[in-house]
Amino acid sequence: MMSFRNPSLLIGTAAAILPIIIYFITRDRISVIPFSTLRFFAGTSASLVRRKKWLETLLLALRALLCALIAIAFARPFLQKKPDASGKLRADQAVVVAVDVSQSMARPGAWKHAVDKADEVLAALPGGSIVSLIAFDQAARTESNWGDASQARTKLATLQPAAAGTDLVAALRKADESLAEVAADKKKVVLVSDLQRVGVSNAASGWKLHPGVALQVEPISPDSPSTVGIIGANLPQSVVNDRLPHPVTVRIANATAQPIKDVSIGLALTGQPVQSQKIAVPANQQLTASFRPTFGEVGDHAGTITLKTESTTETLYLNVNVLPRIRVAMLAQDDEARSASGAPFFLARAIQPAADSPFELKVLPASSATAADLANASVLIVLDVATISPELKQAIADFHKHGGGILLLPGSKTQPASFTSSFGEFAPCQLRRVLLASDTRKGGAKALITRVDLEHPIFEIFQKPHSGDFSAVGIDRYWEVTDSQLSRVPLRLDDGRPFMLEKVSPGGGSCVLIASPPDPAWNNFPQRAIYLPLLHQTLRYLAIRGEQPTTYQVGDLLPLTAENSLKDPAGQSHKGVPLIAAAPGLYTMTDPSGKTVFTYAVNTPFAEADTASIPADELRASMESPDQDDATAGSGLVSANLGSREFWSYLIGVSLVLVLVELFVSNKVPRH
Repeated sequence: MMSFRNPSLLIGTAAAILPIIIYFITRDRISVIPFSTLRFFAGTSASLVRRKKWLETLLLALRALLCALIAIAFARPFLQKKPDASGKLRADQAVVVAVDVSQSMARPGAWKHAVDKADEVLAALPGGSIVSLIAFDQAARTESNWGDASQARTKLATLQPAAAGTDLVAALRKADESLAEVAADKKKVVLVSDLQRVGVSNAASGWKLHPGVALQVEPISPDSPSTVGIIGANLPQSVVNDRLPHPVTVRIANATAQPIKDVSIGLALTGQPVQSQKIAVPANQQLTASFRPTFGEVGDHAGTITLKTESTTETLYLNVNVLPRIRVAMLAQDDEARSASGAPFFLARAIQPAADSPFELKVLPASSATAADLANASVLIVLDVATISPELKQAIADFHKHGGGILLLPGSKTQPASFTSSFGEFAPCQLRRVLLASDTRKGGAKALITRVDLEHPIFEIFQKPHSGDFSAVGIDRYWEVTDSQLSRVPLRLDDGRPFMLEKVSPGGGSCVLIASPPDPAWNNFPQRAIYLPLLHQTLRYLAIRGEQPTTYQVGDLLPLTAENSLKDPAGQSHKGVPLIAAAPGLYTMTDPSGKTVFTYAVNTPFAEADTASIPADELRASMESPDQDDATAGSGLVSANLGSREFWSYLIGVSLVLVLVELFVSNKVPRH
């Protein structure tokens, strides 16, 4: 479809009648006068007159056409929204405006600046441009698809910042996909954002915009920088009903050049204040505030952590699911499973030393254990088992696939081949051979644990000084392992070999392997004070790891069963399908009778509090592809389809040709 950038100038085509008017005013007036001596030239004169009239008519048409073409050229015609052979829209210029609507854009003044800048960009687009408007946070959505600028400006006025995180790369990918739908001489993406550096985490993949797509970056800044905010937290989600204090920590940052005093932070559970404190946050620094509440009854304990200053209030939501006693099943060799002096007996006493232990333990002989024995267990311990039946192997695999935690303790009876056959599907490594520490160390020294990953949840109780000495553990024998590249290694020996390994299955179950079992013939672990808390922490972690999460982020999918309903923080009920969390707060799942079944705590991503930004030039350099020849920049259509620039040049060329033809014709017109 042809259109014009300046259609009002088409009135100039009326100038095409000027040559006709001039012709009739200035044409020759011929009078017929009989003259006897020229009567023999009458035929020749008639022929010349007919030729002159034809040439003058042609000259008049050329002049009128030249005037009309000049007027059309100034009206600037272009081709728009005409599908090519592939069905794509065709335009002179295609522009995607991507506007950041993440939570960080809600900072004072940032959103207004973003809307004003996007509106300014849209208003400045020349006629003939087609525009697509994208709003993005951690996902990108098309708000207005390939219309004119006024349509996009109308939709822009309805947008508001949400509470989700930022993904700049997702926005650029979406824009690039939209531009692939059209055929245009120019293609451009305009990114309007505060350019949080955390939003380009996916840029390391090396992805870039298609060749010929330009990137225009419009950075946005708030009216005032952020002050104090919560940038991280360690929130327990499931704990065992052990009546012990559990740490709840938040990390607070001051992004200003001035220290901020009297920052109040408090923890409330089930609507009641539990603990509070006041802190001072130094300039441009971070610190951690900790609480140690005791969670009582089994069930959900929903609460909030509230940070207050003179100018701001920030709320963090949490829900701690207190579990009943952890059911542990231990699989052992038949002869030792029934013994009162073997390794399973002493391990069982360590797990359940008293009646009020948080664990319920059942020891199972490997030859007679069935899937029913694992039905109610949360954790399975496999203690130095030589072989298992195919039925038990499948039962263990199903147990792990559905979230069950497994602790593997290979020992003297374990064979690498049978171990791989029985547990290789989910084990964090394979076994190669047993090593003697005295063979590889001078003076027959024992192997020592020298590297501890204190960031792992199992070791959080050992983070404080004097909370556990792993170097006191002496190891005489241990398994050399292979194929552990995809596993986490919380503990390593002094020779760098893995001692504890973990692998998490897609279903949520975790499998931990310790390369030396708690046996005096292998190590002195059971004689050290650190043994009991480490064993209990490992079992707690494996049990809780398979539990349903209670804390989510905005944009996450909240599980919902078909018969239950979910009430969001605004009080609206949802039923039948899983719900995407759109706002922070507490979401309660209820059964058909209205009883609360589960509570989800949803928070804004902590990364949104990180105000560090990426420079516009750096982002453009990392996302734009090298320029290609202009002939290919418009999807190969420039030679076949005329855009406004080519149409302008075409009309000017035609006009010049007409002028030359007019000069030629005018010289051929006979003169009297």
